[in-house]
Amino acid sequence: MRNRAELETHLREQHRLLGRSVDVFYAGDVAEAMQIATRIRLLVHETGRSKPLLKKLRPDYLQLPIMDKNEVKSEDIVFAIPLSMMLMDCRLSPSRNWDPRSYEKVLLGHWWSRDSLIVPLKTGRVAFSREELVLCIANQDGGAHVDDDLPPKYRALIEAEPIRVNAGVTSDSVNLARYMVGQAGAELLDCIESAFEFVEPWPKAPPLDPKIPAIFLDDLSLSATPVLIPVR
Repeated sequence: MRNRAELETHLREQHRLLGRSVDVFYAGDVAEAMQIATRIRLLVHETGRSKPLLKKLRPDYLQLPIMDKNEVKSEDIVFAIPLSMMLMDCRLSPSRNWDPRSYEKVLLGHWWSRDSLIVPLKTGRVAFSREELVLCIANQDGGAHVDDDLPPKYRALIEAEPIRVNAGVTSDSVNLARYMVGQAGAELLDCIESAFEFVEPWPKAPPLDPKIPAIFLDDLSLSATPVLIPVR
């Protein structure tokens, strides 16, 4: 059994590695979501044979508070994309300029397992939890392994590209799975810093200073009735 001091050292190291990856992700390298997925899996995901690092330090780790995008609670939701994004120069990018009004405090277990990404695909409306997306990327799609066979629902998501930005003769696709995992890394980073006083806050890179005009989008959602696209 590892002693408490060893576990605390590991958490400080994992927190630091996660912080670096989050900075790289928001600097524009969306592929860094693969590294972020492996960090989140190590910290949060429990299997029958191994406990996540957070549970070794806090058996009640799923009760830790974490800030989550406001949950859309409606039976007729067509899609919900709980991401902060920026539209600038006809390109859509993940943004760290988060609008605090679009966040609420929830328990880590709920943040991890709830259906958060909801999109319409050719096969019908599908929903993904952060757990599903993290494990698909970490275990099968480039994090720790590259498998030949991906879960059909996940493959449909990455092939369908539900969001595209068209500008003249060019188009820019958005990998929603990687966007979701990258932002999840930033949210978990803040959670760890708040819950464990022996972890020093990561000196976060400043948010990108956008050129004008730039449009910020938070909590895109669409139901069978009204459309809600908060723009600031």
